[in-house]
Amino acid sequence: MVSLKTSIRSMGSFVVPDRAYLEVSGKDAVKIVHSVSTNDITDLARHGDCVATAFLTPKGRVLADALIYNTTPASEGVEVNRLLIETHKAVSPQLMKFLVMYRLRNVATIKAVDYETKILTGSDQKNAEEGSMVSKDPRGRELGTLSLLRLTGNERVEGTQDVDRSMYTRYRMLHGIAEGPEIANKIPLECNLDLLNYISFSKGCYVGQELVARTKHKGMVRKRILPFLRPVSGVGGPASFDRLDGKVAGAIAA
Repeated sequence: MVSLKTSIRSMGSFVVPDRAYLEVSGKDAVKIVHSVSTNDITDLARHGDCVATAFLTPKGRVLADALIYNTTPASEGVEVNRLLIETHKAVSPQLMKFLVMYRLRNVATIKAVDYETKILTGSDQKNAEEGSMVSKDPRGRELGTLSLLRLTGNERVEGTQDVDRSMYTRYRMLHGIAEGPEIANKIPLECNLDLLNYISFSKGCYVGQELVARTKHKGMVRKRILPFLRPVSGVGGPASFDRLDGKVAGAIAA
């Protein structure tokens, strides 16, 4: 029987589908993003550094999950003035409005840009495309390497998109990663965002922090998204499953 770790390592490389990218640039870029995200953006000290984070509603529910990269060119010195936010395209419009609203009087430009993210696993981690920016996946060392490439035209090969989507879905499910509309308006800790390094419990205040802190320190996470293996035959799509007393204990999402 093939182990889970072996299965992941044998996946090779694939493009992450359904991505949208927002660039925040200017002298207050870090200040703006740090003040509204769940993780410590000041950790992005060097070009290519990456952190996982989430943006929450004032009630502490997930607005959007994201990966944030320091894309400040090394030639511009040590001050970080350019960040790239990678998120699911379904939640990107709401995130753009959210960032613009909380920009206030800070000096920064927020705009959509074109990039492509590729996940490299196993031996493929040594074969990043020329010109790409390479970062370790901040959600866990077993998750491989991220290769980020700025697009200047129609570089994507249309025939590979379905293959990439299938590979990425498998990759996410093996790691228990839910994203985008799947976790929108849900409690962050129930979506494993604390286990996947999306949340810092030592940084200062941010939008929605009160619910996150209360849930963490009370230790009352009543449900979680969990990966599991099941036989392929005789299995349909999403479904609920019962406990012995007949009450619904959970649901199979995909």
